[in-house]
Amino acid sequence: MVPFSPLFPLSLQALTKTSASRNALVAMLSEVPACIRTRVSELSLSLDILSLLLDIICPKLRPVNPQLFSDREKQQLVDLIHTMISYNLSYRQDRTPDGQYVYVLEPRVEQAVCFPGLPPHRQLTYQTKQTISREMDQERMRRAESLMLLRNPVRHTHTHTHTH
Repeated sequence: MVPFSPLFPLSLQALTKTSASRNALVAMLSEVPACIRTRVSELSLSLDILSLLLDIICPKLRPVNPQLFSDREKQQLVDLIHTMISYNLSYRQDRTPDGQYVYVLEPRVEQAVCFPGLPPHRQLTYQTKQTISREMDQERMRRAESLMLLRNPVRHTHTHTHTH
């Protein structure tokens, strides 16, 4: 029998955090396209890529209606949407215990690269995350529609009118 140690709660906490981080990484990698999945392992994602990816998906966009974006900002948003979809990332709206709404990154991979003593990654405003979430939904619908049209091309029927 192992005697009780005051380090047991810390070990359990570390194990829980490690397990949650690993599950988030597995969830992220489970839906990425094969062209990315073949080049990215769970280890390389957590050690080399994820921290930079979290910076990439937080561009400096003005919190205004996307119709007011400059051409550069519009391209940034398009690139951001493609990157997030490619890496199976999205923003999901949650309600905090005090009743406020927030957007959280899904899967919750930021916890895998959040370490004490390091500055936190830059966060986007609620409005910016809302815009990104809406644009991602629209892009997913466009992609689904394109895929559906590729699988089931519309056959154009020519109607002939007869004159008597």
